[in-house]
Amino acid sequence: MKWCAILLTLAVSSLAQAAAEPVKPVACDPALVMEPRVIRAYGFNPAKRQPGDGIVHPKAVTAKLPGTGLPIHVAIDSDGADTGTLNVLRLDFGGAGKFAGNLAASLKLPGPVKRGRRVRFGPATLRVIRNGKTIPLMVKGSYITHSDIDHQLRLQLGTALESICTFGNKRRTVRLVDGDTNLTCTDKAARAPKPGGLNGHDTVVVYDEDGSLIKGYYGHPILVDGTWYDVTLSADGAKIVVSPTDVEMATLKIAQQGWTARLFGEKHILNFRGSDKPIAIPADRYTFGQFRQLSSPDAKGRTGSFGLTWMRNYRKRGQADRKFRAVAGETAEVSIGTPLTARADASVDGRTVKFTLTILDVSGAEVDRVTLPRGNWAKPKFQILDENGKVVHSGKLGFT
Repeated sequence: MKWCAILLTLAVSSLAQAAAEPVKPVACDPALVMEPRVIRAYGFNPAKRQPGDGIVHPKAVTAKLPGTGLPIHVAIDSDGADTGTLNVLRLDFGGAGKFAGNLAASLKLPGPVKRGRRVRFGPATLRVIRNGKTIPLMVKGSYITHSDIDHQLRLQLGTALESICTFGNKRRTVRLVDGDTNLTCTDKAARAPKPGGLNGHDTVVVYDEDGSLIKGYYGHPILVDGTWYDVTLSADGAKIVVSPTDVEMATLKIAQQGWTARLFGEKHILNFRGSDKPIAIPADRYTFGQFRQLSSPDAKGRTGSFGLTWMRNYRKRGQADRKFRAVAGETAEVSIGTPLTARADASVDGRTVKFTLTILDVSGAEVDRVTLPRGNWAKPKFQILDENGKVVHSGKLGFT
């Protein structure tokens, strides 16, 4: 019987691999990555206009984009040297500040650049050729200048590799999305030295049957239809390979109805959805990066949520790490989420009174945001009463 089972598994695996479709590069929405980021550039300088650099206008300005996986330069230029306006965005992915050739791309702005007027551009698709391959990029952002030395550029770039893959007996569209702007899509996530941080990494996106997105970190397991899978690009870059994760499993139990979690382990970094039912996860020592719990749906089926965040740049000051150990073959019960406790504090400075509302979850961690079913942030109302119970002031609180 074992031999037959092995033959059947191999046969199913072979059929799935034979049915794998070729990978194709696609431009994609930059928001698909796990932690969407906006590239901001302020340090623009007048372009030097050297022969062959692709700069046209004498008043063009250039800058090097900070925090990108590749040394990317940008220029605000014109489509003609004789025009009086700047109306073109140029990008150089070669690192030399030359806006001509295969590693350069240009986008005509929807309007001319004028001081004090923000020009919004995209989404638009550009193409560059790198290592002999054409890479499509979705580009969107905005640019504004207030003076010769005051420039502000906000830019997002999105590219991915796409294929249709088999998960169990279902075929789904899969994208490997560039998350660190180096024009590759196979950078594995790893924990950075700072608390709650990750290095540059790429994202796996699986399109679910109901149109929702299942996201995971490239190089780590992703949960699809109750099974953990490894989703990687083949060595020759020709196909996306999907295979069940082969590691020891533990069980996680969180007694909440609907939630999502990001867990940073010593071996695995996970992003997944869960319920009040126990769920199998790879055995590891984990730290919560993020936890979101959904509210009950309203009359229109919409849900709100609240969240706890320990990830770098989002974590509350003083928020202690939330850790637990998932031991192979055992169940880890984690108390997190509802019920929530609200605490109101007031501080008086002369005639100014500052009210602070703190919301804590069942474990004592501070909630960083609450959203309503419509998607906007909740702003709790408050009233101040005099000794006779008369309302003397009312207002709303906002999250900080």
